[in-house]
Amino acid sequence: MFDAEPEKFVSPIQFNGYCVTGLAMGKRIETDPKIFSIVDDKIYFFSSLEAKTMFEKNPKDFIAKADKNWKKFSK
Repeated sequence: MFDAEPEKFVSPIQFNGYCVTGLAMGKRIETDPKIFSIVDDKIYFFSSLEAKTMFEKNPKDFIAKADKNWKKFSK
C-alpha cells in the first residue's frame, strides 16, 4: 500500500511520526511504523501496542494533549 503511493501517506503523518500517546504524556518517543491508527484521515504512530490500546480508548483526548505538548517540543 505505502510502497505503491508513498506521497498519499506522508502528509497526513502527525507529529513527525512520534508516538502520539507519548506526546500526550509530555514525552517524545520513537515509534514502530507498523503500529498506527488513522483518525480523520490523519496517521498517528505508536511506540507499542500498549500505547495504541491506551490511545484507542479516547483518541480525541490524546490528540488534543499531544498537540498541546507538540507545540512545546516544536519551539
